[in-house]
Amino acid sequence: MTAELIRKIRAGDALSDVELENAYRFFEHLVNDLFLLGPQFHLAWVECNRTMIQLDQFRTVRRRNGYRP
Repeated sequence: MTAELIRKIRAGDALSDVELENAYRFFEHLVNDLFLLGPQFHLAWVECNRTMIQLDQFRTVRRRNGYRP
């Protein structure tokens, strides 16, 4: 994960297939780790989980169009 990739996600810029996979995996791990840290990290977990779900939806659409990571 890079600052540039995070900026692109926040801005809604197009992501390459590799960037999308890297971002999804990063947020997937982050969501799991924040959950383990407990309730004091709930707000961060909510935002990271929302981003992970959004990235997964992008992956689903790409899969429907023939992309296979």
